[in-house]
Amino acid sequence: MFRLILIILIFIAALPARASINCSPSQPFTTTPSTTVATFANIAAPLNSGRFTAVFWRINCTSGKTQLMLTIRPTTGQPIISSLSFSVRQGSINSNVVLWAERFNQVVSIDIEAVSSARTYIFDPRASQTDDSAALTVIYNETTPASSFAIPATGGVSAPSTSRVLTGALSGAYANPNRGGEGFLIDIATVGNRNVIFVSMYTYLSGRQRWLVGNVDFAENTTIADIPMIETSGGDFGASHNPALVQTNQIGRLRITFTSCDNMTAVFIPTGATGGFVYNTARLIGRLKNVPCN
Repeated sequence: MFRLILIILIFIAALPARASINCSPSQPFTTTPSTTVATFANIAAPLNSGRFTAVFWRINCTSGKTQLMLTIRPTTGQPIISSLSFSVRQGSINSNVVLWAERFNQVVSIDIEAVSSARTYIFDPRASQTDDSAALTVIYNETTPASSFAIPATGGVSAPSTSRVLTGALSGAYANPNRGGEGFLIDIATVGNRNVIFVSMYTYLSGRQRWLVGNVDFAENTTIADIPMIETSGGDFGASHNPALVQTNQIGRLRITFTSCDNMTAVFIPTGATGGFVYNTARLIGRLKNVPCN
């Protein structure tokens, strides 16, 4: 549940019009996102040493619009976050996002004790010009550089999606036939009650083999995985290997979507970069035996 840590005095009369709130689901808000549009995986909390995964998603409104929601899942400790740590960019507007959980205009800094959901509200005098159904970018401002996710427009969550929901049936080996010698090994499975995607990326740097690995938890009905990728060094082969000497270094993120049961798109974004390289791949050796993918 959300536990109030800090209340700041914001008078409702000074707030922007509520036009940016298209609708509100019944409370308590569900913690199972229906249509995930962006996932910030295992990020550091700004107010303590905890870490969390933030999942933005949309709900369908009777008006035909959609409302942007946020579900927060603690991954390490009991993270304390500020709702103003997130912002939204849409056209000329770049504004903070304020979260409300149980009562309007109350929660500003929150202690995340368990998986929790909140409705988002764009804190800007021009909020009536924003549209949760249109294309926008959500930004987590507490990292250097800030982490961002571009969210495409939608006509509502009932509109068909070009991305498949992450399931174990999508696991396998993927490669681009025009880029021989490199590829990906994907494993989508569970660890206890957690959903986890693990990726091995096989590529090159300056003519030498470069293997990257990463994993991240994800919520049900997620269609995009944003995976921190690490490179290891210090080990050795066979009997000479000493795990105590292995060092890891995160060098970027890999954003993965599946456009069908047999095709995967991966975007590698190096640490500190705003853009990345796109890999369009297909299954290398076919689907998993006796595991249907429909």
